[in-house]
Amino acid sequence: MVSLFAYFVKIMKTLITQTSTTFYFLALSNSIFAQAPTGIPRPGQYEEVDFSSWTNILFYIGIPIFFYLFYKIWMKSKNKKNE
Repeated sequence: MVSLFAYFVKIMKTLITQTSTTFYFLALSNSIFAQAPTGIPRPGQYEEVDFSSWTNILFYIGIPIFFYLFYKIWMKSKNKKNE
Protein backbone atom coordinates (compact mmCIF):
# COMPACT_ATOMS: atom_id res chain seq x y z
CA MET A 1 0.00 0.00 0.00
CA VAL A 2 2.83 2.40 0.84
CA SER A 3 4.62 1.71 -2.41
CA LEU A 4 1.43 2.46 -4.36
CA PHE A 5 1.10 5.81 -2.56
CA ALA A 6 4.78 6.64 -3.22
CA TYR A 7 4.28 5.74 -6.88
CA PHE A 8 1.20 8.01 -7.03
CA VAL A 9 3.15 10.91 -5.46
CA LYS A 10 5.98 10.41 -7.94
CA ILE A 11 3.55 10.51 -10.87
CA MET A 12 1.85 13.64 -9.53
CA LYS A 13 5.20 15.44 -9.11
CA THR A 14 6.15 14.54 -12.67
CA LEU A 15 2.82 15.79 -14.02
CA ILE A 16 3.04 19.04 -12.09
CA THR A 17 6.61 19.63 -13.31
CA GLN A 18 5.72 18.90 -16.94
CA THR A 19 2.59 21.02 -16.78
CA SER A 20 4.37 23.99 -15.23
CA THR A 21 7.24 23.68 -17.71
CA THR A 22 4.82 23.61 -20.64
CA PHE A 23 2.90 26.59 -19.27
CA TYR A 24 6.13 28.55 -18.72
CA PHE A 25 7.32 27.80 -22.26
CA LEU A 26 4.03 28.91 -23.77
CA ALA A 27 3.92 32.11 -21.73
CA LEU A 28 7.54 32.93 -22.54
CA SER A 29 7.24 32.18 -26.26
CA ASN A 30 4.29 34.55 -26.61
CA SER A 31 6.21 37.39 -25.00
CA ILE A 32 9.25 36.73 -27.18
CA PHE A 33 7.21 36.82 -30.38
CA ALA A 34 5.41 39.93 -29.19
CA GLN A 35 8.76 41.74 -28.93
CA ALA A 36 9.82 41.11 -32.54
CA PRO A 37 11.12 44.47 -33.81
CA THR A 38 9.55 46.13 -36.79
CA GLY A 39 11.30 48.23 -39.38
CA ILE A 40 14.47 46.15 -39.62
CA PRO A 41 15.54 44.41 -42.82
CA ARG A 42 14.35 40.84 -43.11
CA PRO A 43 16.09 38.18 -45.20
CA GLY A 44 15.66 39.08 -48.84
CA GLN A 45 15.20 42.81 -48.17
CA TYR A 46 18.88 43.78 -48.22
CA GLU A 47 20.18 46.53 -50.44
CA GLU A 48 23.52 46.64 -52.22
CA VAL A 49 26.32 48.73 -50.73
CA ASP A 50 26.61 52.12 -52.41
CA PHE A 51 30.32 52.82 -53.02
CA SER A 52 29.72 56.35 -54.29
CA SER A 53 29.93 57.63 -50.71
CA TRP A 54 33.36 58.06 -49.07
CA THR A 55 32.04 56.85 -45.74
CA ASN A 56 30.95 53.53 -47.24
CA ILE A 57 34.30 53.10 -48.97
CA LEU A 58 36.11 53.86 -45.73
CA PHE A 59 33.86 51.62 -43.65
CA TYR A 60 33.69 48.57 -45.95
CA ILE A 61 37.15 48.69 -47.57
CA GLY A 62 39.50 51.01 -45.66
CA ILE A 63 38.95 49.84 -42.09
CA PRO A 64 39.19 46.09 -42.90
CA ILE A 65 42.45 46.69 -44.81
CA PHE A 66 43.78 48.72 -41.87
CA PHE A 67 42.94 45.94 -39.39
CA TYR A 68 44.48 43.30 -41.68
CA LEU A 69 47.73 45.24 -42.01
CA PHE A 70 47.79 46.00 -38.28
CA TYR A 71 47.34 42.29 -37.52
CA LYS A 72 50.13 41.26 -39.90
CA ILE A 73 52.55 43.82 -38.43
CA TRP A 74 51.60 42.83 -34.90
CA MET A 75 52.11 39.11 -35.61
CA LYS A 76 55.47 39.79 -37.27
CA SER A 77 56.70 41.73 -34.25
CA LYS A 78 55.34 39.06 -31.90
CA ASN A 79 57.16 36.30 -33.82
CA LYS A 80 60.42 38.27 -33.72
CA LYS A 81 60.16 38.54 -29.92
CA ASN A 82 59.57 34.79 -29.56
CA GLU A 83 62.63 33.84 -31.63
